[in-house]
Amino acid sequence: MTPSPPVSRPGPGPRTLLMKRMLRLFAVLSIGILVGSASAATTMPAPAHAETSTQSVIRITNEHRAANGRAALTAERSLNHLAQAWANRMATTGKLEHSTNAWRSGSATPGYTLCCGENIAKGYSAPGTMVKVWMGSSGHRANILDARFTHIGVGYNAKGNFWVQLFAAYPKPTAATAETATQSVIRITNEHRAANGRKALTPERSLNHLAQAWANKMSADGKMVHSTNAWRSGSATPGYTLCCGENIAYGYTSPGTMVKAWMGSSGHRANILDARYTHIGVGYNAKGHYWVQLFAAYP
Repeated sequence: MTPSPPVSRPGPGPRTLLMKRMLRLFAVLSIGILVGSASAATTMPAPAHAETSTQSVIRITNEHRAANGRAALTAERSLNHLAQAWANRMATTGKLEHSTNAWRSGSATPGYTLCCGENIAKGYSAPGTMVKVWMGSSGHRANILDARFTHIGVGYNAKGNFWVQLFAAYPKPTAATAETATQSVIRITNEHRAANGRKALTPERSLNHLAQAWANKMSADGKMVHSTNAWRSGSATPGYTLCCGENIAYGYTSPGTMVKAWMGSSGHRANILDARYTHIGVGYNAKGHYWVQLFAAYP
């Protein structure tokens, strides 16, 4: 066999040297297609506080979506946590690489209809520059402007300036009986807290999901029983400082009557009025009228 002729490689000219200094960026679409692009590194001022930086990326991302006729994305706690965890991992390893879709979809709060698009990058210290670079890349731009996505999470680690954007779609709350009932319980609970000098609790997606899952289980089993703290704390979105108080009940057909009964019981009242808690989730199943309240504290 005649060997192939050798191929000459020219010495590094200005363009080659520039390319060696270019930072790699990657985007993974929700269907699993990996897209790569490069952009020259830019010297920027030192990054702001990590939380401010991530919030800025979300704001600027939504400005680009608005300019292109897309609805704003809502920050989602579990996506923020996952994005930050992956940014931290890349900063530790010093390697820019995508997380797996199995890890993202398996770790995000359940209930999504589409999960999860991902943009990553390194070397950019300013949120505005970071989003501008992503918008200049077709794959990253496609994730940012995908009209199907409704929620976003962003992570940033200043060691190496590693960035992560995660995108997912969650359905809008419906006006179904169960949803209205759980919202009413949250409202009435917060009215009692206000009357007792406590701050309002914020609904938290993973707590709502867990509360609903447990209400459904009790309804299916026909038995009122508490979940375990290990299950609650292991399933709630990480990042809490206190997790998780639980109130359960069955047989009450209206939210107002349900909360009134809980407030008349010292143990349930203690959970409802605990000043340490900041977030709440509520579940309800009309078969047997099983109710669950979950309480947690997030910073």
